Order: sequence, then structure tokens, then C-alpha cells
Amino acid sequence: MATSFDFLKAEFPEVHTSALRAAVAALGDARISCFYARVAVESSVKWAFEHDRSLPSPYESNLSALLHEPAFKSLMGDQVFRKAK
Repeated sequence: MATSFDFLKAEFPEVHTSALRAAVAALGDARISCFYARVAVESSVKWAFEHDRSLPSPYESNLSALLHEPAFKSLMGDQVFRKAK
């Protein structure tokens, strides 16, 4: 069965698994869905900081600090920032 997250599977298997778990749980258990959605976002954002040399490490390594890093916000744009937040 094809899913909206198949494009992630080859290069980002951890993100794919978390996103798929979030989608599967969305109607049955919203709390679990939110948990896995956050894991997917956090994994994605951390990957960006590890692989893009233009992104400086913020003062802390938690998701909020990473999302609010000005270089990340500028690179990803407001739409991605709002969705990730």
C-alpha cells in the first residue's frame, strides 16, 4: 500500500517510520499520533543541522532552539517553521 510518506523511506527511514506511525494513529489515538509527529519533525530538523554547514548550532540542541535559530527559519521559510512548530 502506497502512502504519502513513501518518498522518505529510502533516504530517511527513521523519519518515514515516525511519520507513518503518526498517520496510522491519527484517528485512533491522537496523543500517540502527536508523539510520532514530533519525533518525525525533530529527526528532520536535527538532520538539517547535521548536514547543512550554513546552519550554526544554536545555544541549545532542543527542538525549540533549533526551530527558532534565525538561519534555519530563513532557510526553511515561514510556512515550514509554522508547520514544524
